[in-house]
Amino acid sequence: MIETSGSFIPRKDFWQLRFDQIDADDLTPSHEFMAAIPKNLRDLLVSVKLKDPVSLSGQVEFKGDYAGRTITAAWDSRAVLNQTDLYMGVDVNDVSGTVSCQGYLNRDGVAIVPSGKLSIDSCWVMGYHVTDIHGPFQLSEKKMVIGSPKMFDSEDAGNEWSTVSREERVTGRIFDGELFLDLLVQRTPTMPYLLRTTLSRANLEKWAIESNYGQANIRGEVNGYIDLAGDSVSSRATVGNGRLLISPAALYEVPVLFQMFQSLRFAPADDTAFRHAYAEFRVLDEKFVFDEIGLLGDTMSLFGQGYVRFDRTIDLDFVYRPPRRGGINLASQLMNRLENVLPVLFTVEVDGTVDVPRIAVNDGMRETLRGFGRMLQQAPGNIRPPKIMPPPRIQQPPRTAELPPTP
Repeated sequence: MIETSGSFIPRKDFWQLRFDQIDADDLTPSHEFMAAIPKNLRDLLVSVKLKDPVSLSGQVEFKGDYAGRTITAAWDSRAVLNQTDLYMGVDVNDVSGTVSCQGYLNRDGVAIVPSGKLSIDSCWVMGYHVTDIHGPFQLSEKKMVIGSPKMFDSEDAGNEWSTVSREERVTGRIFDGELFLDLLVQRTPTMPYLLRTTLSRANLEKWAIESNYGQANIRGEVNGYIDLAGDSVSSRATVGNGRLLISPAALYEVPVLFQMFQSLRFAPADDTAFRHAYAEFRVLDEKFVFDEIGLLGDTMSLFGQGYVRFDRTIDLDFVYRPPRRGGINLASQLMNRLENVLPVLFTVEVDGTVDVPRIAVNDGMRETLRGFGRMLQQAPGNIRPPKIMPPPRIQQPPRTAELPPTP
């Protein structure tokens, strides 16, 4: 249903159609609708894969010549989404909320939005529920930015973290924590994108429930970041880096760790086992490559490396240091008396899948230990988790100029 009021004014060289108020409920992007709109606007709707009905309200004005060669438009409108599926570099499903914007369609048929605002009550991203999403966005001739453009302008990897306010970024709630997000998408057929996200004080138990781990005793506060770059063509093009810190950590019943403890015949005195956990990783070739994993406890510590593929298959290696009265200085032992240390060290190989891991425990493997030298420079009881610092810069898409507004 469409309700509207407005006027049509024929002028000497062009016509003007103005809707002072237009309300369109459940407007469907049908074949007829898509064929009737300008090509560049049609391409924009195709690029975000909009197929569900949308309700629109606001003011719209059109201008065009009598030959039908040029049509421009301007609007101040509000779109209501109800469980709508979109593609924003990644699939975003069941989006419910509003999108408000002021924009125009220039003489080339390109939609430009200098200023817009997201107010999304609920959506699902990669199978996880995100709520209370608020923040700005803008659309130029060459790119779309959700969040702050400053997050992609600075050459100093940490500069934007200190200068960009939370009001300039997109914020949301996930796992009872706060999510900060900024996305840059180039308006080309392959839609190359850059995504920067920060997670603050998320609840690991909430993640475990949404990941179908049931009533497993998995707890902790999660902080971290991940930066991703890719395109809409293939997930193999996705690259990035990130860091994750869980402190305090209760991870005994995480399937991989639970199986590992079973293989080591280790039963922690309580359900925490570790004081802290951290991971530094890269994303490439459809997998998360963990350059360093640290699980730090008072009675034991594990240090690991390896990868987890997007299909949840895993290949990880850990060094395990069992408890020993009076502690042990691993650095000096490794450097000066390696032979005396090896009997109390185990390497743990993990493969299979995240949900059904296979564990193999091996004694005194010198070759494997060489890869963990940097992580064993301190005694486990003295190691502290790293700080969550700004991420290193990943490759940026080329910057583009914006067209000035059409008079």
